[in-house]
Amino acid sequence: MMSRSLRRLLATSILLSTPALVPRHGSAAEPPALLVSAWVATAGPYGEDWDLTIRQDGAAALQVLYMGSPSGTLMAHVRLSEDAITRIRAALASERFFDLATKLAPKASPLHMPHLKLDIWSGEEHRVVTLYDPGPIMQEPATQRFLKVWDAVYSGFPLRPTWEKGRATTR
Repeated sequence: MMSRSLRRLLATSILLSTPALVPRHGSAAEPPALLVSAWVATAGPYGEDWDLTIRQDGAAALQVLYMGSPSGTLMAHVRLSEDAITRIRAALASERFFDLATKLAPKASPLHMPHLKLDIWSGEEHRVVTLYDPGPIMQEPATQRFLKVWDAVYSGFPLRPTWEKGRATTR
C-alpha cells in the first residue's frame, strides 16, 4: 500500500505535469489558473483520510480512506459545474485566503483531532493553510475565513467529511 505522502506527491506531479494546469496569469477575459487540494484526517490513524483535488476545468478527484473498522477506500472522479468553481474563486477573494496564517490551531489540543489542509494555486498566488482541531477556535475570524473557503471547495459534492456533522455550513 502506498503511503499518504507518496500518493499526494504522485497526484500533484501528475496534475502539474499537464501544461494547462500550471498556474499562470489570466488575461482580463480569462481568470487565472486554479488548482485546489483539500485534505482532512478526521481522527488521526483511527478515522478517515479525505484527499480532494480540483482543477480549474472542474475535473475533481476524491479519495477517502476509512481506517477504522470496517476499513475501506472510496474514490470518485467528477466534473464540477462552473458555478462551483465560481464559488471557490469568490470565497478565495472575499475571505482573503492568500493572507491567512499558514497554521491555525488552539494553543493546546489533544492528539487525533480533525486536521484540515487547503493547498491552493490561483494564478501565481499559492498558499497552504492548515487548521488543527477547529472546535476550540471555531469562532475566531481566521478559522471562519478558512472554513468559508473549505465550504466553497466542498459545495459541489454530496459527501462531506464526518468531522463536519452538526456544523452549520454555507452550502
